[in-house]
Amino acid sequence: IPPAAAATTAEGDATALPALPDELRLAEALPDAPVLQLARLDIARRQALSDGERARRLPDLTVTLGAKRDAEAGRTMAVLGLSLPLPLADRYSGALREALLREDQAREALQAATLKLQ
Repeated sequence: IPPAAAATTAEGDATALPALPDELRLAEALPDAPVLQLARLDIARRQALSDGERARRLPDLTVTLGAKRDAEAGRTMAVLGLSLPLPLADRYSGALREALLREDQAREALQAATLKLQ
């Protein structure tokens, strides 16, 4: 800081505190608190993970389409194939259960943060 721009004196009363906002203004500002916004984002992220795990439980249908040349008949035939894996051994229930528990934890964290701010 150049010497000409440096402050040499300060005015005001350092012992006087600003007035506290009334309860109505605090209640209006509560939903916009950064802690609550972060908790809501965490809930949305956990919901997306739960939805992804829920979608993994359903097998993906695969459709194949092609052409096959039959040398004996001397013509080309269309070939259609469908594939549907059956999840007999692994239904991803453990991963889904974990994702749902983490979603519940995020909801409880939001509720705890809301109560802490009130």
